[in-house]
Parts: sequence; C-alpha cells; structure tokens
Amino acid sequence: MKRLFWASLNLIRKQRGPDEGVTAGTKGSCLPAAEDKRPNPAEIRRVAENYYRQGDFYCSEAIVKTIKDAFRLPVPDAIIAMASGFPVGMGRAGCTCGAIVGGIMALGLFFGRTEPRDSKVAKAMELSRELHDGFRARHKNLCCRLLTKDMRLGSSVQMRQCIAFTGEVAEETSKLILREMGALSNH
Repeated sequence: MKRLFWASLNLIRKQRGPDEGVTAGTKGSCLPAAEDKRPNPAEIRRVAENYYRQGDFYCSEAIVKTIKDAFRLPVPDAIIAMASGFPVGMGRAGCTCGAIVGGIMALGLFFGRTEPRDSKVAKAMELSRELHDGFRARHKNLCCRLLTKDMRLGSSVQMRQCIAFTGEVAEETSKLILREMGALSNH
C-alpha cells in the first residue's frame, strides 16, 4: 500500500507538471527536488512558520497549505479556505488551538474517508489523537486562551509562540504522514 501511495503521488505529479498549483514564491519550497525524494519535515516546519510570520496565512491555513504543497496533493486550494475559521482558537473564541486543527485537517487529507461507513476513519482518528496527545504533553493543554494567557493578541511574544506552534505542528504532522507511508524510519 505504501509503495502504491508514493507511485500514485508521482503519477499525479507527472500528469499535473512539476509546479502546477504550487506557489512557493520567495518563501522557499518544501517540495522535493526530485520525484523520488520525500518531503523534508524540517523544511515543512520552516515554510509553515514563514507563512505565519509574514502574515500570509494564520496557523491552520499555513499548515494545510504547506502539507498540501509539500506532498503535492491533487486537491484544490479551496482546502486552505476551509482552514480559515480556526485560527485564534476557532475564530478568536480562544478554544482549540488552530494549529492542531490544521494538522488534523492535513491528516484527514491522507487518511480521512469520503465514503459512508469507510473504516479508514479509524486511522484518521488514531493519528489525530496522536498529534493531539503529543502537543498536549509538550504544552499542557490545547486551549488557545490558556496557551496565550497574559499575552496581547498580535504582540511579539504571542506571535513568536504561535509561529513556533505552527511550525511544530506542521513538522509533526508531516512526520506522522511519512511514518505511516513508510518513508520515515524513526519517529
């Protein structure tokens, strides 16, 4: 299955062309240089952080876009728009961290279901829980309101933290994807 996954992605890339739908611009690209190379999690982190840092996208949007582009997924850019309501804890409500939501959305692009009663939803839920639990273990919670307590929205302290969370979740999400596809030896 893993070999089929990578072969399918390479076929899609050949059909679409190497850069179709990919907008790395001056921010750099986390796309593999050659078709047989896998996306680099550290580079995925850097690109996602730069999208947030430069004001191009918020956390959830940056993660979805970076994962979509890094793996050259054949999905429309509208998927990025679906992530637009999640930043700052669900539209500034201070609830679940938007970075985690973006990571879970990206996992769904690979492991989610599109057909009723498809059992592959179990893998999407398992990986989502793993991403969630890892973040929670490192940061004690997932509530944006608590993660940014005593920080003014838009302050340099809050920006540094949210940029770091965005990069961290993008990198961890890519590692989960690569691990499940057999392309990452240890995680």
